[in-house]
Amino acid sequence: MICNVSPSESSSGEILSSLRFAERTKKVENKARVNIDPKLEQLNALLKEQEELLTENARLASELEALHKENAKLRATLTDVMQEKCKKKGCGKCIIA
Repeated sequence: MICNVSPSESSSGEILSSLRFAERTKKVENKARVNIDPKLEQLNALLKEQEELLTENARLASELEALHKENAKLRATLTDVMQEKCKKKGCGKCIIA
């Protein structure tokens, strides 16, 4: 705070008032913060959540594809085992698709 005062005795009351005001304003503390539109902030939060969900969705899709492949291998193995058992039995009635 810069306080400009006159050296004249005639304005001593005004000088004291200005000096008191300057002293009070020195004690004022301001905290700067960025003004953010609440709607914009919410939009940014939703966009971030969307990105996280898309990433998780891609990961889960990849896991699901791996599980489908493993399932197909297990079904093929089971079919082979069942056909072997059927051949050993020799009944000819076993139908394995």
